[in-house]
Amino acid sequence: MRRHNRPLILIADDMRTNRLIIQKTLADEGYDFIEASNGEEALQQAKKHHPTMILIDGLMPVMDGFEAVRQMREIEEIQRTPILMLSSLSEKEARIQAIECGVNDFVTKPFDEMELIARCKSYIKMDAINRAYILSTINPISGLPNRTALLKEIEGKRVRMIMLQLEKFYAIEGFYGKKSVNRIEKEVSLYFQELFLSFFGTPQQIFHTSEGEFTILIDSDVPDIESAHLDTLCKEIYSQIKKHELRFDNFEYDVRATLAYIE
Repeated sequence: MRRHNRPLILIADDMRTNRLIIQKTLADEGYDFIEASNGEEALQQAKKHHPTMILIDGLMPVMDGFEAVRQMREIEEIQRTPILMLSSLSEKEARIQAIECGVNDFVTKPFDEMELIARCKSYIKMDAINRAYILSTINPISGLPNRTALLKEIEGKRVRMIMLQLEKFYAIEGFYGKKSVNRIEKEVSLYFQELFLSFFGTPQQIFHTSEGEFTILIDSDVPDIESAHLDTLCKEIYSQIKKHELRFDNFEYDVRATLAYIE
């Protein structure tokens, strides 16, 4: 279990002796550890704890390391997590298979202690960089990309956007408090994703660009929309939003938003 924000390493190996040897090797590096004895268990531990780094054996019962890594890479929260495969496999095909599954690197068994320590340090630094990048580009309330991500996305491009500002947002915050406003933003973000999917037929990029403010970047694959049509589209969207009501914790909120389009 992670303590005081210390790096957490998931060790997945069907041999308990191997797991203990790895922990002993890394004992002086200031890490915490969780264990798994097969691929299925490793997958569940990774989902639950979101470790800083994963050390996984290739050949394990129930689910092997290759399949476990493949499924881990489909989970958004651990897609960027560094994964090292510790394996006695030396065949080129096996290593290619592991890379295709999403493994970052290999440590060959029996491993050199100094090599393992050095690689763990390197990849834990990489994870810190990844987490900092994610924090800088994701709104923590809604989980949507933020203004920084939007500016990076549209840099040097000709784009079409629809901007929405929740009406009287700060008055709502002053009356109901920050906790309720955060819940409103979260629920509204989910509603907007569904709403724009219904209008365009495909998911559109939605950015949470400020408190109470959202920007929809219209996908380039959507056929060209003239200004007049964009204006009509905004009116139709506004009409749909006016009909929507949020209810939670004995709280009711009629969604209202000011819309503008940019092309």
